[in-house]
Amino acid sequence: MYPLREDSEQSRYGRIPMTERMMLEAKACEDSLAVFMRKGWRWADEPGQFQSNWHIDCIADHLTAAIDRQIKGPLIFTMPPRHMKSIGINVFLPAFTWAQPVPIEAQRKGLFVQESAWRGPGVRFAFISYDQDLSNRDSTKCQSLVTSEWYQARWGDRFKLKYARIEKFNNNRGGSRQALSFSGKLTGFGADIIGIDDAHNIQSDSPEIDRERVINAWAEALPSRLDNRAMGSIFIIAMQRSHENDLVGYILSREFNGLHVCLPAEYEAKHPHVFAKPTNPKQQVIRRSDSSYGTDIGPKVGEVWEDKRKDGDLLWPSRFPKEVLVDLTKDMTSHASAGQYQQRPSAREGGLFKAAWFNNPVKFAPQTLELVRAWDFAGTEQSSNFDPDYSVGVLMGRDPITHVLYVVDVIRGRFGSAELERRVLSTAILDGTAVKVRIPQDVGSAGKFQAHHFAALLQGFNVSVERDTGSKEKRAEPFAAQCEHIMVKLVEAPWNDKFVDELCRFPNGSHDDQVDAATAAFRALVRRVSYSAVGA
Repeated sequence: MYPLREDSEQSRYGRIPMTERMMLEAKACEDSLAVFMRKGWRWADEPGQFQSNWHIDCIADHLTAAIDRQIKGPLIFTMPPRHMKSIGINVFLPAFTWAQPVPIEAQRKGLFVQESAWRGPGVRFAFISYDQDLSNRDSTKCQSLVTSEWYQARWGDRFKLKYARIEKFNNNRGGSRQALSFSGKLTGFGADIIGIDDAHNIQSDSPEIDRERVINAWAEALPSRLDNRAMGSIFIIAMQRSHENDLVGYILSREFNGLHVCLPAEYEAKHPHVFAKPTNPKQQVIRRSDSSYGTDIGPKVGEVWEDKRKDGDLLWPSRFPKEVLVDLTKDMTSHASAGQYQQRPSAREGGLFKAAWFNNPVKFAPQTLELVRAWDFAGTEQSSNFDPDYSVGVLMGRDPITHVLYVVDVIRGRFGSAELERRVLSTAILDGTAVKVRIPQDVGSAGKFQAHHFAALLQGFNVSVERDTGSKEKRAEPFAAQCEHIMVKLVEAPWNDKFVDELCRFPNGSHDDQVDAATAAFRALVRRVSYSAVGA
């Protein structure tokens, strides 16, 4: 039994009669997050009129499934910017949750959360973004919504705000909403639901450090911030993809027991993360919201949510038609637009390198090539809890007459120290003394020691030791230019696909070891690096 609503309520604007129409609207809003978002739109400091689309119903129904504890693991949304993910999760979800009724028996015991769902004014939220100002923006909008005349007239009897700061506001029923950032401290708080919105700053001057900070926070600090994991506390993550090793990439590469709603701006049937019906029936979310009254391309009410678009169909054509998407992405790199709009952080055709440039494999390489085997050594060995780099040796040759470059062989593996030494030496023996060997020298005394250790190991071979300088992208550009002009050919071999795939994912791929080794081999060939026959 739920407490009866009075026919009038007290708000900060005075006593406002609760008419029958308002009571019906309040009940409709309590039953549907999508309806709540539509009705409360202008009270959340949002400009313009509310525009609906099937994907907004999809967001609303999945968020509802999360607070009803149907989804046990992280709920992840990846979709383009300006598509309602932030306001739906950070602004409307807390206000909607706090407006839910709690049985009078529970209230008498001092409980203000429904027994089997995160519904009621006692639910505690924390929202984290890459920047505190961004997190504060949505906190301010949520406060505006909760304290609005519209909200107070319908649910003002269910809780009162005790105090309201931008970073945190609490109510008198135990509920709270806190705004945090990955640039600040993520300790000293707890929540039933933690929302992560735009975890990475895509304009960061140090993206690798940024990614490492966010992933470390996810792995080490945030798990202990959920107060009631046994009762179904949950993470809700919403972002655009920026790198294969961003937060979503990190989570998906492990044992993932949650649900990933991936909605690219333009549908791709062969997208690596196509949003389809989950195979686990318990994770299947039924469509309950229908803001288009059955006229959109989504599943019908009562059917399981999935993306029913066909190749090339747009996500929100009424607001983001093709010409608008072209204009939004015209000044972006292909891998940036692939991440932010297609939720695939490497462009389908490739980024700096294009897949079409390598559709010219040859059966055999000419016998007259000048050959270099360039190595790139990994810094870590294989671990079950980490996706370490590879050690790679690329054999590349240059035709002295045509100047065409041939990638003849690629060795790639995760080797321990002893195995790496054996592999480098045995490869040099198999290649022969006519093949020059390029060894990298990392920064610092340890890197210098390793480089000279390998040079000593390869006594009798032509060996050069070279330290890389400048960014990886700048070093790769000259080699990419030769690839673009079809001056680089691959010798047909099983390694071809993984080699081309890594090049096309660069610089946003999980690994760049083959790119580094190939670039080093190319530089050694065209710059004619001096070699020494060590110990000859």
